[in-house]
Amino acid sequence: MLLNLIQDFSTATDIHGIQLKHGYLVESSLNVTAQDTSIGLVIESTEVDAEDEADGCDIDQSYGIWFLLHLIDWVCVNLTSRQIEWCPIGKETSCIKYVEDEDYDINLDEMFDQAQRVIDCLLDSQETGLQKHHVTLHFLRHHILPQIRISQNDLDLVRKAFRMQEQHIAAIDADLEECNNTRTALKSTLSNLQHKVVPSLVKYSQVRHLYPAVTNSLSERLSAELLQLQGDTLTPKVKERSDEVVQQLESLKKSSKPPSKSWRKRHSGLLEELEDVFVVYEESDRHRKSWRLQEKMLLSAKVKATLIKEQLRGVEDQLSKVMTFLPPTLKTR
Repeated sequence: MLLNLIQDFSTATDIHGIQLKHGYLVESSLNVTAQDTSIGLVIESTEVDAEDEADGCDIDQSYGIWFLLHLIDWVCVNLTSRQIEWCPIGKETSCIKYVEDEDYDINLDEMFDQAQRVIDCLLDSQETGLQKHHVTLHFLRHHILPQIRISQNDLDLVRKAFRMQEQHIAAIDADLEECNNTRTALKSTLSNLQHKVVPSLVKYSQVRHLYPAVTNSLSERLSAELLQLQGDTLTPKVKERSDEVVQQLESLKKSSKPPSKSWRKRHSGLLEELEDVFVVYEESDRHRKSWRLQEKMLLSAKVKATLIKEQLRGVEDQLSKVMTFLPPTLKTR
């Protein structure tokens, strides 16, 4: 979806494009055109990464209105003529709503006032990218999208968007299965490597000094295993393993000391043997963490896609009964 905020059609100054994809607000960059001094703020069509999402750039899906982003190709708000125009995806004709329309409410006036504030914010060099994202999202959620109207003429579009969400969810499920299989294989690899390196880390503080990252990683794995064992039924085998893990953790937490030249010489064979094992362990552990993050992002995407799909299902049901669907009144938190 592309949103333009235009102050003057004749000079086309202060044009701002905000592009959204699959319910995500995406990266922004400031661009000054070569033809004139008009400024375009364009948000590129690349999804936000996990860090941006954690910071709140991701669109809030809880208001039951963001599904419109999957139906509308573009929206244009003209501050000069005080009109809002939008076009459904795949349609050649657009819909226009003027502030002078008899059925307008005070929210339409507020929208144009807020549009100017958004423009001022987007052009303010003191505002951070994240702040501009929040301002834009608030404007979309509370002022733009509530003005959009879809009718029975858009029923096929709604159904198509619903099918696309189903396909999107199926693709996510396939990625989740691949992610789960890869994580299972990596977990098995790490478990095998763990049995090879823990004895040396427990026995030699010098080895712990040489490989602190692996030591910390194994401590985390052993702590997680201990918690799981404590939740299991206490059998002789479980108790034996639990006691072993406790002793290993205590040893790994002990202080380490750097190896002397004589110690290295005496244990050169052990160090050569461990070197390759530790390299494989560190690489496998990095991959495991990466796939775990990937799985978290996929699950989040599936939840949002499912919400959008259900919203579209509800709209389809409503359009089958009434001529025009009006987005629900939004309530602030």
